Order: sequence, then C-alpha cells, then structure tokens
Amino acid sequence: MAIRGIKYSGQEYVEIGNSGGAAVDIGEWVLRDRNDRRQSYTFPAGTTLAPGATLRVYTEPGHEHSFGRGSSIWNDCGDVAELLDAIGTVVATFAYNTHLLP
Repeated sequence: MAIRGIKYSGQEYVEIGNSGGAAVDIGEWVLRDRNDRRQSYTFPAGTTLAPGATLRVYTEPGHEHSFGRGSSIWNDCGDVAELLDAIGTVVATFAYNTHLLP
C-alpha cells in the first residue's frame, strides 16, 4: 500500500494505491495530515482495494471517500500525509515540496 500522490491545488485529493498481489482490506485505516492530525479520514469497514487498484480521497464533500471539508487541507507550499492501518501503524508516508522527508 502506498500514497501515490497529492493534488494540493484546485480539487484536492490524495491517491492511494495497492501495488501488491492481493486485495487489502483498508476498513478502519486512517489517512491524515501528519502536521494536523485533526484532519483525518477513516475508511469505512469493508473497504477493500484490489491488487493494482487505486482510489482517491477528496477534501471536499460529495465523493465516495472524502474528508468532507469545504476548505483546503493540503498546503500549496508543502505537507506530509500518512496512511495508518487499523491498529495505528504507519503504513505509508508521502511528503511534497518544503516538507520532503530525509
């Protein structure tokens, strides 16, 4: 499982992908802004990502997966997203612009 990218301007979203060979149950997993953990999205129970599949979690409401926010989450100057499994282990991290990881 990986965070493949963040679109941080216009219609914001985070793209998550499963590059493994088996489906992954991501129900109860959390996608969050590492720098503001109040900005988080928990995947509904039973959400599964097939091998090779991707999904997008949008900032704005009206999508299957959405933070439900009317304002931006991802900073244009840079930010860091984390994907945590159902027990809270960080599975993936994605940083861009000024927040690049070492």
